[in-house]
Amino acid sequence: MSERQIRTNRDEDIVTLNPLQHVRKRPGMYIGGTDSPALHHMIYEVINTSIDLAFAGKCDHIWVTLRAGNVVCIRDNGPGLSPIVDKFGRSELEIFMTEIGMCGGRITQGREYHVSGGMHGVGITAINALSEWMSVEVARDGFLWKQDYCAGVTQNPVEQIRPLDADVETGMSYTFQPDFTIFQPNSFSYEQLAKRFQEISYLVKGLAITLRDERVATPIETVFRSENGLLDYVHHLNADVETLHEPIYEHFEVSVPREHYEPYVIEVDFAIQYTYTTECKMISFVNTVPIADGGEHIEAVKSAISNVINGNRFDRSGDKVTNYSTFETTRGLTMIMHILHPSPSFEGCSIGVLSVEPPLYGAVSEAAYRAGKQLMSDSLTAIQLTEKCEDNRFMLQGGVC
Repeated sequence: MSERQIRTNRDEDIVTLNPLQHVRKRPGMYIGGTDSPALHHMIYEVINTSIDLAFAGKCDHIWVTLRAGNVVCIRDNGPGLSPIVDKFGRSELEIFMTEIGMCGGRITQGREYHVSGGMHGVGITAINALSEWMSVEVARDGFLWKQDYCAGVTQNPVEQIRPLDADVETGMSYTFQPDFTIFQPNSFSYEQLAKRFQEISYLVKGLAITLRDERVATPIETVFRSENGLLDYVHHLNADVETLHEPIYEHFEVSVPREHYEPYVIEVDFAIQYTYTTECKMISFVNTVPIADGGEHIEAVKSAISNVINGNRFDRSGDKVTNYSTFETTRGLTMIMHILHPSPSFEGCSIGVLSVEPPLYGAVSEAAYRAGKQLMSDSLTAIQLTEKCEDNRFMLQGGVC
């Protein structure tokens, strides 16, 4: 055997990282990388804490301000975290901002915060760790409070800054600058943020998001808010095409029993509209997070819609005819689905494909079926939709329509 130095694992070879160091060392595990999408994901994770409050009815406005030097300020009008130091010498605010898995995402056993769009117990803490600096202000209990952080590490005790004026709302304010020793040299895109905030406003009905850009000579500001939620979303998507009918909306809930635990509730918001185009748009979200690569819930929708159409169509003689395929019944369909799930799971490490357990599949199927029944209950719409399916079949068989 030739003489070789064989390297073995020795105690001094092993480096132990604390949770914040691990976030900075492996940011891709927390926000997907260090590129432009990851940079924007920092903002999305911070506002997810405010969206959790909106779901619980405790917040109805979020302000996002872009400042020079890639500094971002995000503020909400929620109740704010407690800045009061407990008997162990730490406040709820400091724990929320610096401890991985402790209370980020506002995890509770009850219904109050039963869904979250962020990384449960991780999101805001990870963003704090990936920031060169972050300053958090809390307006509550009659005072403005403040605490500063550097790379996720607390820099000072919570300070009581000043009394609040009588007309000042409670809320939280996060001002931070990403650490560009970690991130690639990119900047925040107003257009990209605007697109995502408009999307969120449709998903969380009644929530206002104000986006302001102070990096330009004349600041730009846009407010996103939707009174009708998914119905407005469908109108937006189909604004430039001819449609067969007004959008149809359905909401369905299912309570899922669990052995030794309280049951949990899955909610499905669902809206559809057919157009005279051949394009099929099927967009889904879980807790406001886009599901880019689909899943069995999309197949559940296709199957339910097809079953309704096929179950309510006849030829001119009154006899049932050959069923349409799901491809024939979904050409021209615009569908938006928003699933509210207390503990969703996904296939693989990404959130591109939603794992669909039987209760969720059933809830999606029922919501889609009810929407389809609404659709076919109008005789004129039913006739027009049947004709469209016939046209789809003719074109798929090589005909010219």
